[in-house]
Amino acid sequence: MTHRCGDHICIYDSITYDDIKPPCISVGNDMCVSCETVKSTRIHDPEAFNDNPLAKLFALENASTQQTKQIWAQLGKQCGIKRPTMTKQKQKQKFVVEPDLNQVSRDMQKISSRLKPRKRHQIINWLLVLQRISTMAYHWNTMIKLGIHKREIDITAAMKRDILSIVQDVKCGGSHHPRELPIGVSIFLNEWAKSKSEKFQKIVKFLNTSGGCMEGKIQIATEMTVRD
Repeated sequence: MTHRCGDHICIYDSITYDDIKPPCISVGNDMCVSCETVKSTRIHDPEAFNDNPLAKLFALENASTQQTKQIWAQLGKQCGIKRPTMTKQKQKQKFVVEPDLNQVSRDMQKISSRLKPRKRHQIINWLLVLQRISTMAYHWNTMIKLGIHKREIDITAAMKRDILSIVQDVKCGGSHHPRELPIGVSIFLNEWAKSKSEKFQKIVKFLNTSGGCMEGKIQIATEMTVRD
């Protein structure tokens, strides 16, 4: 069955090859991806997705500035995914993508208001940990700008130590790829805040009962919000 995605008509999702399911985005006829697939793809590699969504979704490596603007417009309108703010200088110097902390705060408030009273005390440490991680991008970018550590390996090691100190009070290990965590956490909080009641409660249980490294846990939890 055909569906209209933006200005184009498609039958199949270009990534999963399943029947296309609106809402969806497109770059041409039979070149469409559903928003569900978009969100799942972004979860696995948010840094590369933010850098070039056309390459991640449609294998278009050399897209024009206009094509990039158009795909971000579709992502915003159809999938509710905003383009993160990064200066060219930050991209060149390998700065960390900084989440929208105002949006993080709104999502945290919404999550907190949805927690059942008897569950609130079980998840409060997780909320504090996630909020703190979302703010670490600013701290790390300041560290990079000041040149406190010269080598990339030393910068990453400092980030790992920060995450390890933050997660001590929850059932989770440290981080192998800390650069991805602030934006990954913000994506998760946004999806969790608007998830349906059954999924919302499953995530509460998952956070409290499962171990693993932080980025793995956040990835699984985010996938839980977008899976049917």
